[in-house]
Amino acid sequence: MYGTHPPPLVLEDEQVKIRIESHGESWAYSRVVGEDQVRQLVSGNPTFSIHPIEPLQLPKPLARALTIQFEESLSLGPLAKTQVFLTFPIEIGVFIGNQKQFQLFDAFCLGKPKYSLYGKAGPVGILCRHHQSSLYSEIPTVNPLLLGILRLNIHNTTNRWVTLTRVMLGAYGMKLAYNQNLVGMAATMEIIDRDVAEVEGSDHLFSQDMVAGHETYPFRMLSTQSRKITMEGPL
Repeated sequence: MYGTHPPPLVLEDEQVKIRIESHGESWAYSRVVGEDQVRQLVSGNPTFSIHPIEPLQLPKPLARALTIQFEESLSLGPLAKTQVFLTFPIEIGVFIGNQKQFQLFDAFCLGKPKYSLYGKAGPVGILCRHHQSSLYSEIPTVNPLLLGILRLNIHNTTNRWVTLTRVMLGAYGMKLAYNQNLVGMAATMEIIDRDVAEVEGSDHLFSQDMVAGHETYPFRMLSTQSRKITMEGPL
């Protein structure tokens, strides 16, 4: 399903159906996921690019970050380093344009989005897309239309033992890449105090055959576009 497609186009599996068919001098775009159906007419000579995007668009682009809750806690000794793999939810974007410029045309997901509030309630809290994942020592096998894989390098820079129960990635720190079998992104997490950590996204691809997708950045109004986000409070 992932890739760049000129119309006409028919993509169907058990969970999603996408059709782009001739309609007079236009193209009729239709997409069905369960009970969610979209139909639009498109004029001109469009090209469609379909690939995974940051899980921050649905049902509306309100979340500023993704929080992944560990299903089992992780303890790190003083100055320890480790690498783990986690799953994360994905959304699928349909972009319209040409080879030089694309814009988001449609977005959908095969799972049901969940949300949580990180930090204190009120204006200082951060609304996050929420996900739970086991910790893996190697890349697990998942459905690339439903889940991606986060490679997380963790460094405890303190002189004390620290226990981690989650990681948070900001909107600008998520750099997704994909092929037909895998959706991935990478990040580093530096623990700088017992309850403070900095998490930063990376451009590094899992393998040379992976392609970086178009970024959506639903929160362009943020005053900073840093890839780094600070976690404060119980980690």
